[in-house]
Amino acid sequence: MRYVNLGDICSIKTGKLDANASSVNGKYPFFTCSKEPLSIDTYSYDCECVLVAGNGDLNVKYYNGKFDAYQRTYIIEINDKEKYKTKYIYLLLESNLEQLRNNSIGGVIKYIKLGDLTSIRVPDIQIKEQEKIIDSTFKLHELINIKEKQTNELDKLIKSQFIEMFGDPVSNEKKWDLHKFDEIGDFGRGVSKHRPRNAPELLNGPYPLIQTGDVSNSGLYINNYNSTYSVLGLKQSKMWPKGTLCITIAANIAQTGILNFDACFPDSVVGFSPREKVNSIFIHYWFSFLQKIIDSKATQVAQKNINLKILSELDVIVPPVELQNKFAEFVEKVNKQKSDFEESLKKLEEMQSALMQEYFG
Repeated sequence: MRYVNLGDICSIKTGKLDANASSVNGKYPFFTCSKEPLSIDTYSYDCECVLVAGNGDLNVKYYNGKFDAYQRTYIIEINDKEKYKTKYIYLLLESNLEQLRNNSIGGVIKYIKLGDLTSIRVPDIQIKEQEKIIDSTFKLHELINIKEKQTNELDKLIKSQFIEMFGDPVSNEKKWDLHKFDEIGDFGRGVSKHRPRNAPELLNGPYPLIQTGDVSNSGLYINNYNSTYSVLGLKQSKMWPKGTLCITIAANIAQTGILNFDACFPDSVVGFSPREKVNSIFIHYWFSFLQKIIDSKATQVAQKNINLKILSELDVIVPPVELQNKFAEFVEKVNKQKSDFEESLKKLEEMQSALMQEYFG
């Protein structure tokens, strides 16, 4: 098969605006490096194009119309639209996204160089074949977007129900009793005594090891883990029981998830077991409203972190536990529906991945 370089068939430029140029109720999309576009009152571009986030989230988007863009967002337009379809190039770049992420450089914030884009090899196939690829793949894209929106709507529904039942937990408009966090449950930091913490003899055994990323990406329940401890690893740590509420206190601050299995975790995670006045599911969603406030109290040296003293002194609204339990029952029902959506979404994404592999290798 013949290939051409992306830089030879496309015009590639970047936006010119700062990220703070957005406006809340703007008429046009403003593409930054976030996955979801912001809004803006004016536009600088009116075209069909592919947008690549040059740093941060490092994502790829397709758009056709009026918009504006952040100075680190690449705008890619086809030179000869009789020969190449923009949606075909979008699909190609999305299939190369992992490679672009791997090639990105920089310290805390990774970024993509222009040369990483211009050197991407494009299969030079007939436009009818491109249209066939677009038709089959974009149908899956639309279904995936629908499932993602349905899942997001369920998350909004739960938060809306929390507000309806308990009011705003920050202002405590319903005047619930307030208790310090250390009065409503037992908690302590995870344990990881050995140095270095990643010594090979500590890892790759039968005991689940939860890290801050596992908690942040979990949703309500922590169902997955990426690391394990050996027998030696377990000896220098501590096993926490299923049902423990995990709270991150470093890097991603005050993110929470409930263990669905017994597991160990390091001292960047706090384990919480509720007493009789509170329900873990209620506390999980309470944290979701307080997260920004707690994050602002974090110190930062190499990375943000909070300590047990800050946690223990937090004021928690404590409605009647019967009401908390009623909310938890509602959450469990919605979470079951969300799990069904996520399972369907996973199958669609697997189908999409197989198609992309077939078309682009």
